[in-house]
Amino acid sequence: MSDKLKADSIGLWGLIFIAMGSLAPIAIFAGAITGASATALGETTLSFIVAMFAALFAGNTIFQYSKKIAGASGYYGYVNAGLGKHPAVFTAYLYVLYAVFNISFLILIYAWAFSGSINLILGTSLPNAVGVIFVLAVTLLSFFVVYRGLRPSALALSILGIIQIAIVVVVSAIFISKVPSPTLTPFTIQKNPGLTGLFLGVVTGSYLSYAGYGTVVALGEEAKAPKRTVGRAVIFVILIATAYYVLGSYSSTSLWGLNNMSNFASSGYPGAILAKEYIGVGVAAIIILLYNFVMFTPVVAFLNSVSRVMYAMGRDGILPARFQRLHPKLATPTFSLWFILGLIGATTIILGGIFYALYGFSNGLFDAWLFAAIVTTVSTLIIHGMVNVSLGFSAKKWPDRNVFYHYVAPAISTIIILVVLYYSAVGLPSPIYLA
Repeated sequence: MSDKLKADSIGLWGLIFIAMGSLAPIAIFAGAITGASATALGETTLSFIVAMFAALFAGNTIFQYSKKIAGASGYYGYVNAGLGKHPAVFTAYLYVLYAVFNISFLILIYAWAFSGSINLILGTSLPNAVGVIFVLAVTLLSFFVVYRGLRPSALALSILGIIQIAIVVVVSAIFISKVPSPTLTPFTIQKNPGLTGLFLGVVTGSYLSYAGYGTVVALGEEAKAPKRTVGRAVIFVILIATAYYVLGSYSSTSLWGLNNMSNFASSGYPGAILAKEYIGVGVAAIIILLYNFVMFTPVVAFLNSVSRVMYAMGRDGILPARFQRLHPKLATPTFSLWFILGLIGATTIILGGIFYALYGFSNGLFDAWLFAAIVTTVSTLIIHGMVNVSLGFSAKKWPDRNVFYHYVAPAISTIIILVVLYYSAVGLPSPIYLA
């Protein structure tokens, strides 16, 4: 019987595509763009470029820590190194809360939107029950893939990632070819919405579209040369995501019309709508169906991550020892996986059931996934803030400490997090609510 996770299971590119699983490329034609565009309007493309730098400041903290610490404990292992046991335990439980509500959010929003999105684009009349069956099937498929091990997960996410990027590139190129006079205006600050719109688009939209790349932090015991590859995977995925975010947003907003952006975000699925009008219903169908199916990719990414964290919590005595049980052949944390599946199921049923009973299917599930999204947003920002603070304390013990990378950059990242928390609290729209 195996008592350790399987070392050297995946390399750099496997880590990249698992991290990218939470930043589904095809979402740039739907949820990933609508949050930013609600306030950034014609400056949406620029907002993703600005957000990239903010994401890199956060990614720097992971990059610096990953060179020193590689394990299944993930973020709480980082916090333990800098702030000690009690903050680490808090971070561990907070990460479990984050992952559970994130997956619950995905289940609820896709159950809410699946039938409606397909009916809107394809003119069908699918009942809401189809969406419920769909999310159940995708969740169970995701669980099965994760149960089989990290390699099958990386393979599945790599294939889907490559397909999505190819579609984004091809469709974006066609969109640009349909624009009467393409310009560089989307890369500039415009009179309307100006700097204010750009700022709000970044902090309540495009910055949160990068959320989730840290799922690879807990895969350090199974990655090849983890102290070299984990941090690189995080930086690379931020840069790759920026490329398809910029390309997709530039092509979509340019074709939609920079002076006609008031109804862009409210359309829900602007890329699919444009594809239907300018390319054909077949391409629109591919976009909307793939967009719905890639619910699979973040669920796989987060199940892998949180199951490893709970495995480490069992090993470290934070949770009962049974949480470190591994499959005798696959070396996957089976008890943690089954437990987290039950926790996700209970959370989703209770949350969805309460709001459904109060407000019905459409309004009820909307409020349910909105609540889950708020918990997800706040918890991940707190976790990243704690890791930023922890890095400064850890660096005091390192002979190669660097003022900028270990103190200045984490401080900037923490300030950005506080700003995002503030604007999330005052109720402005967020792409994490729509992605």
